[in-house]
Amino acid sequence: MKLLILLFLSFNFSLAYSSENPRVQAHDEAIKAVHDLHFVKDGRGMTLTPDAVNMFAFMAKLFGLSKPRDGFIEDKSGTKVGLFTKRWGLVEHDKEIKGFFNVPYKKMNVGAMGCAVCHSGKAAGQYIIGLGNKNIDVGKLAKDVEKASKLWKKMTVLKRKSKDYKRIEKDSMAFAKRLGNEKVTNLTQGLVPISMIMSWFYRAVAKTEMPDTTPRGAVKVPHFWGYGKKRFIGQFTDGFGNGTHAGWGLAVELAGTQTAENVRKMIPKIEHAENILADILPPKYPFKVNQVMANRGKKLFDNTCFKCHGTYERDAAGLPIYKEPKHIKIKVVKTDRDRLRGLTPEFLSLVERNPVPDYIQHNNIEPGYFAPRLEGVWARFPYLHNGSIPNMMALLTHPLERPKFWDLQRAGERDRFSENLLGLTLPKEGSRNYKKLEREAKSGARDVYSTSREGQSAKGHWFKFSDKLSNQDKKDLIEYLKTI
Repeated sequence: MKLLILLFLSFNFSLAYSSENPRVQAHDEAIKAVHDLHFVKDGRGMTLTPDAVNMFAFMAKLFGLSKPRDGFIEDKSGTKVGLFTKRWGLVEHDKEIKGFFNVPYKKMNVGAMGCAVCHSGKAAGQYIIGLGNKNIDVGKLAKDVEKASKLWKKMTVLKRKSKDYKRIEKDSMAFAKRLGNEKVTNLTQGLVPISMIMSWFYRAVAKTEMPDTTPRGAVKVPHFWGYGKKRFIGQFTDGFGNGTHAGWGLAVELAGTQTAENVRKMIPKIEHAENILADILPPKYPFKVNQVMANRGKKLFDNTCFKCHGTYERDAAGLPIYKEPKHIKIKVVKTDRDRLRGLTPEFLSLVERNPVPDYIQHNNIEPGYFAPRLEGVWARFPYLHNGSIPNMMALLTHPLERPKFWDLQRAGERDRFSENLLGLTLPKEGSRNYKKLEREAKSGARDVYSTSREGQSAKGHWFKFSDKLSNQDKKDLIEYLKTI
């Protein structure tokens, strides 16, 4: 039975890579590892209060979120209950929520978030490990976890709690409070606040909480394709984090409830995880491609876009040859600066004085963002580092004419995917649905993207050649991008 499951995972996740090529086999092994991966050790990490999963089961029933489409998890009695797939943006596939684990520790079940919570997602209805989750809402998740944990603590006030239980309970609630801080957390689904990682440096070095004036620095959850090349020149969108060592892979856990001492014990596991991420292959475009248009699009790309995004070659088996992305100065690309505003001299000093300087280091680089490599770009919408553009056609449109808001609900499902626009479908301007979304955008709805929110503008990425592109040129470019 286990063999059949592994074979199914391999077929499903590889998305049409069926060769016996060693790279394909390494890919299959890597995605299975990511599917099962978490970094909880000694009850520390991205954890929940022990046994609090039962509280979430209760809340799911209380909020009436028990429908199958909302995902489910088993409570203590084995009953399957809804768990806020719609509310939190968690990925439900094969009748399970991806990336959540119950980790046994000293006769306790410690709820834990693994890598697949954020680094697996859907595009055009296909589940893809290594793709950033388009709907994850860590801010809303944290706020709900904090409330549930407080209620669970009251409900278990008579329970005999060990020293370890109390420590996990306290640390997990503090973590949820920090992540849910409305002044620095994400404002919209699909974005994760880099401020959360920054907060650890303040606590670990300055022995104080991070100022609420710190920029959110919210970015899309990064995908893993080409990670082996991205890692060594800067792990974040801006190239700041030096990835020569395992360090910045540790930063997410340290931002939770992990300690520097504990993390050092996990270095071999973390280094192994970072190495296998380089083996993950991008998903093939699942629909028909007009090859005549794609050929024209390639010529356009090679005369324009390649200057920033590079060229794309394949090995003898037809698999992509990964290359380093190119760093573009902010004065050239002119996209939203919010992520860069947090890289102050004060923060640089904290990074340099952190407790694990042999692993966590930074690059000295002029402010800017990477022009990302475009492998599997068909699945990576919304576009730009802050997810501010819903589809490729909008990206090829003048910034002043780009959509100002759109619906993120079920962003990875087939009916939300437009083959012509290469990304999210949009309501017709002036329609009833359009006006409804406009109202929701103004009200701050978290499942509606609004480019008027802090750090979410869709400006930039417009160059001289862009004005010369005809509508047919744009369609041809999109057709070519489907083949990368």
